[in-house]
Amino acid sequence: MGIGRTSRYRGTNLVENLMGSHSTTFIIPLITMYVKSGMIETYKRTIRKGERLDQIAGEEYGMSDYWWIIAAASGIGFPLQVTPGTVLSIPKNIDEVLRLAQ
Repeated sequence: MGIGRTSRYRGTNLVENLMGSHSTTFIIPLITMYVKSGMIETYKRTIRKGERLDQIAGEEYGMSDYWWIIAAASGIGFPLQVTPGTVLSIPKNIDEVLRLAQ
């Protein structure tokens, strides 16, 4: 990896297809709305020191690319500013969330 601005989220089809498209303008608010209304079932998890959303997504879903789903469900606008003690809303059924993106 060279010097400069790179992203650990670049280079994956899922992220580039969803995060790089205009459809994310609608997907992110939908996830947030569905979580708040109870239409997407979640459970709570508190971030510990040193944890990142991509790591948590990898643990929870087996794919770190899903960090943005946790961010959207938790109402987090900028994931790099998530501090220890932040309570996350983790969607229980990732397939249910991904159907919104189709």
